[in-house]
Amino acid sequence: MKKILFYLILVATLPGCTSESNSPSGEVTKSNWQEKVSVLDQAIIRKQNLSDLYRAKATRAKNQGDRLQFNPNNLGDARRYWNIADYYNEQADQLDQEIVVLEQEKQSVLDQYNEGKPLAMVKDSWYFAWHE
Repeated sequence: MKKILFYLILVATLPGCTSESNSPSGEVTKSNWQEKVSVLDQAIIRKQNLSDLYRAKATRAKNQGDRLQFNPNNLGDARRYWNIADYYNEQADQLDQEIVVLEQEKQSVLDQYNEGKPLAMVKDSWYFAWHE
């Protein structure tokens, strides 16, 4: 019964996190490139937080498996926890790859429309130019 409940909880929490696409899409123009960079930043932060969550869950599952391995009656449970830790680490690795793609997309937008400078420099220079 514990195994079924555990797998149901595991399956119920994962599909919403991995199936939705947080990567922004759409054409980038001179008028909306700053908004595109902001959206990319938000997506990167969201994916980084989710990756950190998966790493923490993997660490907890691995620690639980490490504790259970010393009792011969719980060796199967220890293996199951190690498998769960591997799964969470794979999910975090996949998110890290998605983050790299988003960062490359962000950098290409900055290179094209802002000469590679960070977005904050544009906002500051615009603000000072407007208020002088």
